[in-house]
Amino acid sequence: MSLRPMARHEGLGHLMRTWVRRLISLGVLFPMALVNSLLSPFLACLFVLLDAVTDRRLPLTRAYLLVSFYLIWEAIGVLAAFVVWLCLGPWSGGNHQHFLEWNYALQRIWTHGFTRVGIALFSLRVTVEGDYKFGEKPFILLVRHTSLADTILVSWFLLVRHRVRARYAMKKELLWDPCLDIVGNRLPNYFIDRNSRNIMNQVK
Repeated sequence: MSLRPMARHEGLGHLMRTWVRRLISLGVLFPMALVNSLLSPFLACLFVLLDAVTDRRLPLTRAYLLVSFYLIWEAIGVLAAFVVWLCLGPWSGGNHQHFLEWNYALQRIWTHGFTRVGIALFSLRVTVEGDYKFGEKPFILLVRHTSLADTILVSWFLLVRHRVRARYAMKKELLWDPCLDIVGNRLPNYFIDRNSRNIMNQVK
């Protein structure tokens, strides 16, 4: 299976949609990260008090801390992606392979950080039974998941634990996540339009 590249006649429209989407997503991300950082002492105390009344396991507080970390981690990821583009982007005439390697590194760091914080906050225990040893041969991995956490754990398993440079086929709604949009489009991934009448024409 190969990922079909974007058709030439889609180029200008695709580029315009990409930058409109990024202007919106980045225009929401950075103000939210800033406002949340300023209000975090008050909000954290508020959620602790609510949890003290309703549930001493602190579910609201832990969820808030995870969202706060996500906003900061996402903003850092976007800035790091900009630095990589500035130093090694196609416009600079640099080595394309080095550009890809740095973006794979960003992908691993983002996934590892988000996974470790999620595991720590929610006291998760990750157990892998029959750990598969990936070789040099290509493979297709079909993942059954019911939440974002499942997806992140699988990505951590592939990217961090086994250093596999996976090519993802993902729903295009995930492009609203700035890091997935920017770094994900630099790597050989494909974002699928699930509303298309013929999805199989997108990946063949």
